Amino acid sequence: MYLELRRGQHRILELAGLGTAGYHWEFELRGDPLVARVAIELGPALDPGTSPPGTSVSEFARVEGVMPGTVTIRLLQRRSWEPLDKFIAEEIVDLVVTE
Repeated sequence: MYLELRRGQHRILELAGLGTAGYHWEFELRGDPLVARVAIELGPALDPGTSPPGTSVSEFARVEGVMPGTVTIRLLQRRSWEPLDKFIAEEIVDLVVTE
């Protein structure tokens, strides 16, 4: 995915959740880490009265442009206790931040 932001602008990307199976999203920045700020957040809790058992909430990546430049954000859905190269989903975001 290609994403262009201005300095100070942010975008929220929805990521499919699978927390009930132990999977969570994490990220790594490739390139200048000062170009962007990334945070992974859980979506709102589901209503246990209307959600089937085992339903996972979405996770969200908040991407903010900090300074002009380019960086690649690698988002991985994995279990924290498993080897780093064992993941079930990957999203690549090529980010360009402009003035």
